[in-house]
Amino acid sequence: MSVTSTSAANSKFASTIEALLLSEKRPLNDLATRRAKVTDTQSLLSTIGTKLSDLRTALDSLRTPGSLSSLSLFTTSTGNSSIVDVTANSAAARGTHQVTVSQLAQAHALGSAALSKSGSTVSAGSYSFTVKVAGVTTTVSVAVDAGDTDGAVLSKVASAVNGSGAKVNASVVTTDATSGKQKLVFQSASGGTANIISDVADTSGGLMSQLALSGTSSDSAYSAATLQQAKNAKFNLDGLDLESSSNAVTDALTGVTINLKALTATPVQFGIASDATATRKVLDDFVAKFNDVLSFLRSKSAVSEDGKSREALAEDSYVRELKYSLRDASGSILSGAPAGAPQSLADLGVTIARDGTLSVTDASKFTTALEANPAQVMAVFTGDGGIAGRLFKAVDNFTKTGGGLQADKDLITAQISDMDSKKVRLQARVDARRKQ
Repeated sequence: MSVTSTSAANSKFASTIEALLLSEKRPLNDLATRRAKVTDTQSLLSTIGTKLSDLRTALDSLRTPGSLSSLSLFTTSTGNSSIVDVTANSAAARGTHQVTVSQLAQAHALGSAALSKSGSTVSAGSYSFTVKVAGVTTTVSVAVDAGDTDGAVLSKVASAVNGSGAKVNASVVTTDATSGKQKLVFQSASGGTANIISDVADTSGGLMSQLALSGTSSDSAYSAATLQQAKNAKFNLDGLDLESSSNAVTDALTGVTINLKALTATPVQFGIASDATATRKVLDDFVAKFNDVLSFLRSKSAVSEDGKSREALAEDSYVRELKYSLRDASGSILSGAPAGAPQSLADLGVTIARDGTLSVTDASKFTTALEANPAQVMAVFTGDGGIAGRLFKAVDNFTKTGGGLQADKDLITAQISDMDSKKVRLQARVDARRKQ
């Protein structure tokens, strides 16, 4: 045999071997392609889970009745904000009120004897004393070092009181900048007669006596150190005479803080109304998150008109059921609503398109319904029978432990595990062929 014919034979043999190896590797390549598609589906399911979580959060607050509903938002107005300012939280109720302020609350304050900042009248040593406010007694300790000036001593006492947890704010006030005279001032942390500094007493060292701060106080008899007596705010609200230890009145109207700023002989009117702008944002947020979920589900489970092109989740029965449940719940009608009250999203100006997505096409319907009766607007969404409640149930059934999302993820995980095992076996076969 010639060299040429031998070389040709070897080349043909090598080609045959390579063709056999390629044939053996084809299942591996096909498996890699299938695994990539399954991994993409796994990623889609994770994205669906994230989007549903966002929607679930919005639905949870929408379905909650009463003051905890995300639709329970209010705005306030006042006839004179320099006298009365008002804020309202979700527990408030709509209404118009009148208030007359006859006295503002103030906190009890004590002042020490005036000492020269550079003086040295307080001896070195360890001192302790008690401060009693609203029935709570707190012990305060102060160490005065040799060479401490009176200004340094006053600062040390103020720092010790402020760090003790006593219901008192302590500060050093310069009463005469020319002479350097200073006073130590104790002021109750809260206003009103219930928070009087009722007792300041030495327990060792006599520092409070030396500073002329010791003594007892009551609403009828204040100590000699008193700079400012405690007072309750006094005001008339809608014909009722009321008092408060604070000028920020939080217990007169549920969910409302009335900030009293100045005295007035004539009533000042203030109002609480549903906040249509903020509530509309809540509605828009719900619509956007609902559409995001439904549009994503539709796009990832779509089938072409000729049936030849199918997206990854086209055959997923769980996704198909979720889409149906979302569309069914969003179009539901509230049962038992009073005559004339909104019963559906359509009654609130929300239109449902053919593809199931939502859009606010008549905002005036929502605003009008909210102004007429916010409780009836919330009723469209709240409770198990409300739209948000039904949607929440649909989402929860899909995302809960043992639900459709977990079933899909478990199936994908099992498929990937099976493919990885097959890959090992196929690769071993290819490697064995290569060694032959």
